[in-house]
Amino acid sequence: MNFTRAPSPYKVPPFAERIAHFAPATKINLSMRPTPVHTWNLHSAVPDIPPDIQFYIKRDDMTGAGTSGNKIRKLEFLIADAISKGCDTVITAGGVQSNHARATAVVAKELGLEAHVFLRTREHEHPEKLGSKGNVLFHRMLGVQVHLVRPVSYLAGLLPKMRLLQEKLAAEGKNAYLIGIGGSNEIGVWGYIDAFNELLTQGVREFTDIVVAVGSGGTASGLAIGNYLAGRPVRVHAVTVCDTPAYFYGHLNEMLAKLGLDQEVDAQDILHITEAKGLGYARSTEEELELGLQISRSTGIMLDPVYTLKAIYGMISELKKGKSPLRSSRRILFVHTGGVFGLFDGRIEPHLDSSLARTWRP
Repeated sequence: MNFTRAPSPYKVPPFAERIAHFAPATKINLSMRPTPVHTWNLHSAVPDIPPDIQFYIKRDDMTGAGTSGNKIRKLEFLIADAISKGCDTVITAGGVQSNHARATAVVAKELGLEAHVFLRTREHEHPEKLGSKGNVLFHRMLGVQVHLVRPVSYLAGLLPKMRLLQEKLAAEGKNAYLIGIGGSNEIGVWGYIDAFNELLTQGVREFTDIVVAVGSGGTASGLAIGNYLAGRPVRVHAVTVCDTPAYFYGHLNEMLAKLGLDQEVDAQDILHITEAKGLGYARSTEEELELGLQISRSTGIMLDPVYTLKAIYGMISELKKGKSPLRSSRRILFVHTGGVFGLFDGRIEPHLDSSLARTWRP
């Protein structure tokens, strides 16, 4: 029996055969699949949402341990591409608590690749303040090289720095593979086109709507494209945790163009996007954090403050609007994209109930 993890030829799902010539050639199995789908009693945590809607949850927070979350599905294609091209190093980027950067670093170390991560932080001039909370702990334990930079845009700020590092590593005889923010390019998008096939085997046609957080665009784009190619059995909704709906519609249109689908469909025809970034990316309101605690205490589901909690907050806000497209939903499937390690960055601590811990006295 062969237990070696290496790229193998990728066969596209039947519904995607007409765009198979755009698909990645290889994939490497890195995640625990299929992830479960089960009922979710969200009404117990939020009693004032419409009682006629049933909620279910797709547990992509259970795709692995150190690699848990949605990012690993994209990395199965991206890392396979890197290895197939003979790369020995990966370079990626994200926010200081980036789930994608953490998952990339873990996979790189598991497969014997060198890893470099660029992390955006206002404390970029003070690496001693980086600490070791949340996803940062993984970088420290893995021993990956972390490059701190001030908060800048990806294309104009981060990408040039990543390319410069790639050139420096090449001068040392290394072959580095660049992975953009969230792994959300024309290769990474296949992670959730492929995942839609998994959903079809799990009875996705029984639901009316799918809701997911959108932070870099790859997961929402993959689900929307997969749903479109499969005949649109459900409606797909994305809730932004950063940027604007216009930005993510633009990203989806870019993916459609790279898959040869732009002449037959537009992003707004296959994906509904609503905004819920609140105070901004990775910044939480008191109301959001309290909602997260209500949900964990009532349902046992942990939502991270950067992605899934904002998405649920936005979804609930939409459901309370009379004219929202979500209001006609009957059976909503929420895709939990992980990020649980973000809960350990300390922001939730002031909201915890200290009275629940007592000295035992019979």
